[in-house]
Amino acid sequence: MVHLLSHILSEDDPPFPNAPTMRIKPFARIENGDVCNTSVIEIFNHFGTHMDAPKHFFDKGLSIAELPVDFFIFNKPLILDIPLDAEQLLTKEMIAPFESEIKKCDLLCIRSGFALKRSSDSNVYSSRGPGLSASLCKYFMDEFRNIKCIGIDWISVTSYPHLEDGILAHRYLMGSFHDR
Repeated sequence: MVHLLSHILSEDDPPFPNAPTMRIKPFARIENGDVCNTSVIEIFNHFGTHMDAPKHFFDKGLSIAELPVDFFIFNKPLILDIPLDAEQLLTKEMIAPFESEIKKCDLLCIRSGFALKRSSDSNVYSSRGPGLSASLCKYFMDEFRNIKCIGIDWISVTSYPHLEDGILAHRYLMGSFHDR
């Protein structure tokens, strides 16, 4: 079974605060006498549905292009429904009821319901979203060696109002403090 996990990109999509949006600039147009229609697409690598590679917050980490293709194959995905509000951080205590399931998965997806804000209140979605607490990310890396990837339904691991905690959360997940 295949599930679409991404949003369709649009120039109107909400970016993370202070980040650029996508731009599509016409390059050639038939109406101008060109033989075809082509465009130049500029996209910030942290825009829309995206994946953070280890190099995002750990300079010695691998970039997306350097990750082996089998890294992107998951055999034991798990989706957890854990409702989160604006600016709320997901904590170890909130995932405790699911620990036995998490120990078996290689892809952990957290569905908070916050993705609904993307269309109903894009400003709240982009600037006041929930996040993963740094202590939870450390716990994930220390205790769940089976997890290869964590998916979320909000704009970033970092909740913008909790920027410092979010930076540390990223560093835990990207390999700054462990060997993987």
